[in-house]
Amino acid sequence: MFKSLISSIRKSNELSKISAQLASGSNHGNILQYIQQANGVNPALEKLMDLCYSFDLTRDVISKYEVDRTYLERLYHRLLSLGAGQYVRGHFVAASCFAFASPLEFLLDHYDGENFSIRGYDDYNSGLSISFTLVEYFRRGGSGPVKV
Repeated sequence: MFKSLISSIRKSNELSKISAQLASGSNHGNILQYIQQANGVNPALEKLMDLCYSFDLTRDVISKYEVDRTYLERLYHRLLSLGAGQYVRGHFVAASCFAFASPLEFLLDHYDGENFSIRGYDDYNSGLSISFTLVEYFRRGGSGPVKV
């Protein structure tokens, strides 16, 4: 149990650092990061993907849906475009979705590689509903399954 608690604290600290970097956009204080981002490389997003793959539960979700890093990165950018790039109760929603199995599975259940799909909604409104649902999930404390 103690080992699990330490792991959770480390994950939280790492996620917090990554989220701050992602939320701030480009880091113009570091010329190497600025050049990498200009060339389509985002070190903070790479770290988020590494974090996602480093935990058994999220790695199991990724394996279940048979997706790769490129797919997950597109999903992250889609979340940003739909308003999930905001802080709620200490979580940068777009990033935190990749650090926890329930939100990640919820996303992969509804994402086809380009758009989100919810029965009865068009692509745009499906995406907005997904984003809103995740913001509310973290606003309520972010535990348990995610439901539309």
